[in-house]
Amino acid sequence: MCKYVPVLRADFTVVLNGITGLCHAATLPDSWIEPELPGQVPMREIANGLALIRHTRWFEENVSHTSTRMLCRVLLDMTRRLSGFQQITSWMVQLLAHHSSLGPSQRDALPIADSLKRALQFLASGFFLDQNLGIVDPCEPNCYRVHQQLEVSGQDDLCCAAQTLLRWLSHGAEKQVLGLDTVRAADISMTVKCRGVIVEPSRAVAESESKETNGAVGKPAAEGDAAKA
Repeated sequence: MCKYVPVLRADFTVVLNGITGLCHAATLPDSWIEPELPGQVPMREIANGLALIRHTRWFEENVSHTSTRMLCRVLLDMTRRLSGFQQITSWMVQLLAHHSSLGPSQRDALPIADSLKRALQFLASGFFLDQNLGIVDPCEPNCYRVHQQLEVSGQDDLCCAAQTLLRWLSHGAEKQVLGLDTVRAADISMTVKCRGVIVEPSRAVAESESKETNGAVGKPAAEGDAAKA
């Protein structure tokens, strides 16, 4: 006998032998109920669960190299520690790690150090900026690019953060980049001294629409001052 049980969340956590797993509830699109009933799992949550299943299958089928999986862990740790990386989703991290760790042959993965530097070079070059190619989502139709979900300011912050981390790497501050130096832990917005070289963070250049449409931009005032002069 089936019984309707109201559900408020589409995910739950399972802990077994010290390992925590996050489970998501989903169903096939043909089984979706229209309209939504009170207490039913929202359709958006179900769609997100289906997307997670597709992402998991793709990752298991295409990411088998140890260095690629290690790069995923390093980049995920950066999203927790460094501002500018916090808006990146785990799916974007997996695609970036896969794209950065594969060499020209597309078979053998690069060493973890080269893969990390290559990933930062991609981001620092504006790979995830608006109007750039980025990475096509292999699990979505119509050539959807994963960085399209980021706001313009978030894309710019990510590019600035990657540029700053590349400067840290080039001057021997690998421990600060990886978060291993707990004594001299540095924030991405701080000026850091690496081997006698002062490294200043990159500055954002993107402006929000509210600032652009605001009269405080300065052009009308400058024209008025010029007319008075």
